Amino acid sequence: MKSYLLLFFTLILLSPSWGQSKVIYEEFSSYKLGETRRLKIQLPRDYETNTEKSYPIVIVLDANYLFEPVAGNVDYFGYWEDMPEALVVGIMQGDSRYDDCYYDDTNFMPADRGADFFEFIGMELVPFIDANFRTAKFIIAVGHDLTASYINYYLFKDPPLFNGYIALSPDLAPMMDDRLPKRIPNIPQKLFYYLATGTDDIQDLQLVAQELNTALSSLKSEQFNYYFDNFEGATHYSLVARAIPSALEKIFSVYRPISKQEFNDVLLKLETPVHLYLLDKYQTIANLFVKRN
Repeated sequence: MKSYLLLFFTLILLSPSWGQSKVIYEEFSSYKLGETRRLKIQLPRDYETNTEKSYPIVIVLDANYLFEPVAGNVDYFGYWEDMPEALVVGIMQGDSRYDDCYYDDTNFMPADRGADFFEFIGMELVPFIDANFRTAKFIIAVGHDLTASYINYYLFKDPPLFNGYIALSPDLAPMMDDRLPKRIPNIPQKLFYYLATGTDDIQDLQLVAQELNTALSSLKSEQFNYYFDNFEGATHYSLVARAIPSALEKIFSVYRPISKQEFNDVLLKLETPVHLYLLDKYQTIANLFVKRN
């Protein structure tokens, strides 16, 4: 009898499906890129048991080193219901990131391999995820320096491919700091944009982030939800670990129950009836996190 009990508890401890998120690898053959790209996909903890549920998507560029910090935080926040559980899809890039982010030196928009990678994500990867997993409408892109700049190009699609943008110490393409403030107010859909740098970031990139923050924070649009962090003592690489949880907390603040701070800072200062605020909050949740068509 003891041997059966030992075997039972051993199987529980070794099984990855007992209350844990699951990571799978996919060798994706891309027509646009003319090569196979490796994807790393984390499924939510209840994905295989809660078959009626759909999940937002978090696409991670530079997944060689960004996937684990993003996936870990998404799993943690989802576990405590501070954000909806989500699919995390990482694109392994390595040294190919430089070609993937290539832009034309005259108009500074994606060109050659950079244009192919743009279409790979929008025309191949996202449709593949939608076709093979239960996905909700809300989709976020995460990038660091070069790839943080690159995800901005999707804001110039009509409509933009992503609802949320997490730009960690972006190494902006020329003219992007001028183009973004002009483009964003003309986008009718709800957007969430998070920008981060650190006081010990690469000096040029810190200046870029601060100037972009000045431009974006002055935008007047009910649809544009903007957040910025400048972490004290954070370097170009250490800021990533501090920025990802901050970004998720801020972007998904609409999803969480009303906090004491939100009650004091927002609800108590409303000039309109409180129930209208609540109705708008729950309608926003319903609009953003429903199943994709």
